Amino acid sequence: MKRIAVVVCALLALSLGKQGLSQTTDWDAMADGFAERVFVAYALHESGDFGLSLDEASRVVAHCSDGGQEALDVFLQLKHAEFAEYVMLDKYAFGDLFDIWRSALPEAVYVALLKQENLRAVTQNNFCNTSEPFCTDNGLYEFPAGVNAGAGESGPYYDCLRTRPNPAWYYMRILDPGDMDIYMYSTPQVDIDFCCWGPFDDPLEPCPNGLTRSMVVSCSYSTNWNETCKIRDAEEGEYYILLITNYSNRTCNIHFSKTDGEATTDCSILPPLVGYDDPVCVGGDLTFTANGLSGSTYHWFKVGGTWTSNDQNPVLHNATADMSGTYGCAITNGSNQSDTTYLEVVVGENLFFHIDTLACNTMDWDGEPLLESGVYTFTYDTPSGCDSIIELNLDMNYTPALEIHGAHWPIGGSETHISVNEYEVQLAESRARVDTVLWQIDCPNWYVVPHGDKGKQCTLYIHSYLTEPITLHAWAVNRCDSIHEEFFIQTSYYDVGENNQDVDFDVVPNPTNGEVSLLFGDLQGRVEVLVYNGIGQEVESFMMEVDGNQPYVYDMRSLPDGIYLLVAKHMGNTWIRKVVLCVE
Repeated sequence: MKRIAVVVCALLALSLGKQGLSQTTDWDAMADGFAERVFVAYALHESGDFGLSLDEASRVVAHCSDGGQEALDVFLQLKHAEFAEYVMLDKYAFGDLFDIWRSALPEAVYVALLKQENLRAVTQNNFCNTSEPFCTDNGLYEFPAGVNAGAGESGPYYDCLRTRPNPAWYYMRILDPGDMDIYMYSTPQVDIDFCCWGPFDDPLEPCPNGLTRSMVVSCSYSTNWNETCKIRDAEEGEYYILLITNYSNRTCNIHFSKTDGEATTDCSILPPLVGYDDPVCVGGDLTFTANGLSGSTYHWFKVGGTWTSNDQNPVLHNATADMSGTYGCAITNGSNQSDTTYLEVVVGENLFFHIDTLACNTMDWDGEPLLESGVYTFTYDTPSGCDSIIELNLDMNYTPALEIHGAHWPIGGSETHISVNEYEVQLAESRARVDTVLWQIDCPNWYVVPHGDKGKQCTLYIHSYLTEPITLHAWAVNRCDSIHEEFFIQTSYYDVGENNQDVDFDVVPNPTNGEVSLLFGDLQGRVEVLVYNGIGQEVESFMMEVDGNQPYVYDMRSLPDGIYLLVAKHMGNTWIRKVVLCVE
C-alpha cells in the first residue's frame, strides 16, 4: 500500500510538478463520520509519504511529499476500505484502536478535527456550556439524546469514554442530601454511555476545563441500553454535570429515575410539565402542551367549566375572551402520576382605536413625519401581547397662504358707467385647503361679489373713478388659520397700455437701467407726467413742454428697481405706459 502511494506520487511529481497543499475538503469527504476522519488523519500522519498541517482558517490540510492530488486520492480510497474492516470490531476493540489513533495525532490536529466535526452538529446541548437541566424524581420527563451531534469537545477528562460520539450534556441540582443511584435508559433500546462530574457550585462555570480527573464521580462505556450513575455524599444545592453519548447515532430519548438512596434532585430547575402558547389573542388558537413521555395518559380540564381533553397537546380554536381562566392537567405514566398542574390562561383582546385629527403643517407620529391627508394604521402590542390597532384619519389642511391675482389698473367707473373686473386667490401650498374666502373693498360705492369654489374668485364692480389707490382684501379661512392678503387697485380712464387718442406715446428703452426717452409723436403743448410705483403710490410728477417729435429725457436712477406706471396728461387726455426699471 505504501509502495503504491510512493510510486504514484513520484510519477505525478514528474508530470505535474509541486502541487502544494490539498485542502481538507479534498480528503475529508472520503471519511464517513468523526472516527474515520481521525483514522484517516492518523494514517496520513504515520505514512511518511504524506503530511498534515493547519491552514490559515485552522483547518486540517494534507499534502504529498512529492506533490500530486491523485496520489492522495488513491491513498484515501485504500484507507476508506481499511476502515470498513475496523468498524466490524466490537465496541471495546474499536475503542482501543481509536485511543491509538487519537494519541498519535498532534494535539493541534486533533483539536482542529474536533472543531470541524462540531461545526456539523445540529443539537443545542452538544457542548458543556449549553447543557440542559434534568431531574430524576417523578419519571415524567424525557430528554432527547444527540444524533449527528459531533464529538465530545476538547477540555474535559472523559475517564472511561474512549469515544464520545453524539454528546448530550445535562446538569442537575441536589435538593435533599445523601447518596443517589440514577438509573437511565433509552427508548428505543440503543447503546448509550455516560460520564458524570461533580460536585460544583455552578452548572456552567466548570465547562469545559473544570471537568478534571478528580471531579469524575461515575462513568460507563458498556454496550448496554441502560446505565446507572452512582453519586455519594451529595449536599443540598450542589450541581452535578452528566454527559450521555449516543453510541448508536440513532434517534432515541433518555429517561432518568432514582432507584436508590436518600438524596433527591431539584425538579424546579426544569420547565413546567405543562404549559400553553402565550400570548393568546381573541380569534387565535389556545394550544396546551405537556411533556411528551411514551405511554403517558393526560387529563386536561378547566376549573369551573365543562371542557376536558385527554389529548397530550389539545388545541382550542378561535379563542374567545371567556376562555380565560384556570386550567389543570394531571399526567400518569405507569405507577407515576404527577400532581395536578394548574395554568392561569389569559385570552387577550385585540384593541382598536379610531382617531380623527387635524394638522396644519406636518404631524409627527413616533418619529415618522406624516405629510398627506389620509388614513394611517399603526399596530402596537398590548400588555397581553395582542394587537392594539390605531386608525388615524388625518386631515392635513396646511396654512392657507395666498396671493391675489387680477388687474392693478382697471378702468374707472362713473354714475353712468360701471367697470367690471375679475379677481381670484391662489394658494401658495397646493395641498392647502380652504373652507371659504372672504372679500372686502375699501370703497363705499364699489362692491365685490364672491363666486366659484369656496369663493376663491370675485367680481369687482367699480362705480367711480378715484385718483387714490384702493385696497382689495381677501381672507382665506380653514380650520388651521385665517390668512389675510391685500391688493392695491388704482383706477385709470383707459386700459393700461392703450391710448384714447391717436398720439403714439412711448417710453424707450423699456426695460431700462436708468434714463428713458418719452416720445409723443406730433403732440404739441404742455404735458403733465405722473409716476406711480407698483403698489399705486405716486413717487414723482413733473410738467414738460412737448414740441413734436423731440424726445424728453427722464432719469429714473433715483428710484428703486421695480415696475412703474408713467401717466401723461394733456388737455383732458391721458396716456399710460408700464416701465420696468432695473439699475445695474
